[in-house]
Amino acid sequence: MSNHAITVQEAAKLLKIGPNVLFRILRKSGVLHSKEPLKNTPRLQYLQLGYFKTKLTEFTTGPVRHAHLKPLVTPAGLVFIRELLDGLGANGQVVPPEQRAVPSEQMPGTEQAGLHSLDTCKRPDRTRRISRSF
Repeated sequence: MSNHAITVQEAAKLLKIGPNVLFRILRKSGVLHSKEPLKNTPRLQYLQLGYFKTKLTEFTTGPVRHAHLKPLVTPAGLVFIRELLDGLGANGQVVPPEQRAVPSEQMPGTEQAGLHSLDTCKRPDRTRRISRSF
């Protein structure tokens, strides 16, 4: 896999979910910080696992310059988020893999790496399940 990372908005588009909903799910799951000043930045353990990277950006509001850490999703992080989304139950809690209705499918040649398909989802309730409020 390549080492390039994408924004959370681009990851949301690939996962066919709204970016605000994805940010909310990642905060509720404890993957991203939920309080300022680190809101929406990945927790250290997920940075160390290589699921996310951060990019320091700056913006100005009048004469004041602000620093901002922009979260970026790595290819491994995209797989992690897909598995996290597949593991959400009706109440928003993570469901163990053996209790899931439809197990995630393996892409050919990725069995040893533990990678799952990113573009296949055979859950007919996908839109309804993800769009619920938390």
